[in-house]
Amino acid sequence: MEDLQARHRKEQRDLQSRVTQKKKQASKKTRKGVNDECEKLEAELREKHAAEIALLSGEPNAATEVDGLSEPPLDDLTLERDVEDATHRTNGTQHVTDVSDERAPPDTDSNGTPASQTKKPNKAKARLAKRALEQEQQAQQAAEEAKNLPDLKQQQRERMLEYMTECGLREKEIRADGHCLYAAVADQLEQLRIPLVLAPVEGTPAYRLVRAAAAEYLERHPDDFEPFLDEPLAEYLQKIRETGE
Repeated sequence: MEDLQARHRKEQRDLQSRVTQKKKQASKKTRKGVNDECEKLEAELREKHAAEIALLSGEPNAATEVDGLSEPPLDDLTLERDVEDATHRTNGTQHVTDVSDERAPPDTDSNGTPASQTKKPNKAKARLAKRALEQEQQAQQAAEEAKNLPDLKQQQRERMLEYMTECGLREKEIRADGHCLYAAVADQLEQLRIPLVLAPVEGTPAYRLVRAAAAEYLERHPDDFEPFLDEPLAEYLQKIRETGE
């Protein structure tokens, strides 16, 4: 059971990775179809895992449920035979024979289990194997389709860099640490040779000076900003000055 559960977890991770990649590459036109296909793959994988666990656990009727059939146990089957006189003629002479009303015992294997029952799990395993193969083929097809989808993010970046080159601009990396917006503004002010403050404090990071200036401006014009805040202005100003939000 542990090996089966480990394999199930790996298959779920693999499918989730493929689904994430496929959704990431989807465009607005193909998003709905991609989402439907991903949901179908996830549902089929869940159904497969549930059937395999039921089969391994030896749950009653697990084999017939996997096959999509609902069959009564063999013990409930009855065979009724009426004792009749069968007549036949041989060389013009009529002979009467009795038909036995006793049932012939079913064929059993070495463990005493009816042969018809021992064959069902094999049929179920074959169906599970076939279904697993189909799902794997679908996953491979989805992965191939994802590879052929256009990389919209890369296209956007290429167009931005092309436009920046035309405008004589260049890209500069800003560390994403919660202060990136204020750090970017501070960098632009420095490029334009605009002083952050009249008397900067030595050792204070530039983004801190921008944060302080922004908080001061909001504090002087509360009526322009309070209607758009979900919290008191004082708390918002404290976050701007002292945190990385």
